[in-house]
Amino acid sequence: MKINLIFLLLLSNAIFSQDKVIKQEILDESCNCIRKINIDLSEEVKNDSIKSCIVSSIVKDQANELVQELKKSLDTLSLTAKDTVINQKSSFKIEIDKDYQEIQSALMKECEYLKLVLNVNNEQHKNSYSDNKKAMEYYKEGEKYFNKQQYDLALVEYNKAIKKDDKFAFAWDNLGICYRKLERYKEAIKCYKKSLELDPKGKVPLMNMAVAYNLLGDTKNAIKTYERFIEVHPKDPEGYYGISRLQNFAGEYADALENALKAFVLYDNSSSPYKEDALNVIREIVVNLKKENKIQIFNDFAEKHGIEKIKE
Repeated sequence: MKINLIFLLLLSNAIFSQDKVIKQEILDESCNCIRKINIDLSEEVKNDSIKSCIVSSIVKDQANELVQELKKSLDTLSLTAKDTVINQKSSFKIEIDKDYQEIQSALMKECEYLKLVLNVNNEQHKNSYSDNKKAMEYYKEGEKYFNKQQYDLALVEYNKAIKKDDKFAFAWDNLGICYRKLERYKEAIKCYKKSLELDPKGKVPLMNMAVAYNLLGDTKNAIKTYERFIEVHPKDPEGYYGISRLQNFAGEYADALENALKAFVLYDNSSSPYKEDALNVIREIVVNLKKENKIQIFNDFAEKHGIEKIKE
């Protein structure tokens, strides 16, 4: 099974290897490129665009290294050696995927706009947008502030939008996110519930409501919300990833491992940067199991999925 081999390699790296030091220039270059991605694009296109940004930064960095090496070589050449050196074949090769996973993981921590691009899901439904011209004007103004992470100012504009049209689902979604970012979790949940009344299958309100419940310390309702998300969107990794984190925290390691693996496979199939997060959950679970002398739980899981066991 192909995914098991990939999974085992990444899992081993996640548990046993030390973090590589990634050049800040590569991270800055990638993040600046990601900032140009339109958050309203489809999930598939956004993932492809993110991958393109990272690969471009990797290639650019290695090309710069090649240029520097050539300059050093030219500086040390003698006139009689020039012809010899020019006729030599260069052994320098561009590795377009060099440290890709490590760069991707570092960007998830350092590039705030990457999280924004991944978290915004503007899949349209009946009440997604408003037919009210003024409501749309307020919404678009709110988006300008939202994209700059000026959530207090965005909140004002989204409130104006829903006053003009209280059936404007996207405005309720973004209003809820603004309240959550401002740590006003109860108000955020009210907004998500209103959005779900308009669209019971809404991904954004379901995911963010689970997060808000968790931030309030209401694990029970957070898990219920993730279960509802999985029921409605069984092919979306976000529900499995979210619930695996809560199950790990609650000590429900077997279920947490299963859900984290489901998240990893789905993330990997869509080339999403979030597969690193799913992998990190598994690493955390393994660490917890070792501390509690319960590594057999992982080995049972490993045997079930054809993954190499960990020696006790």
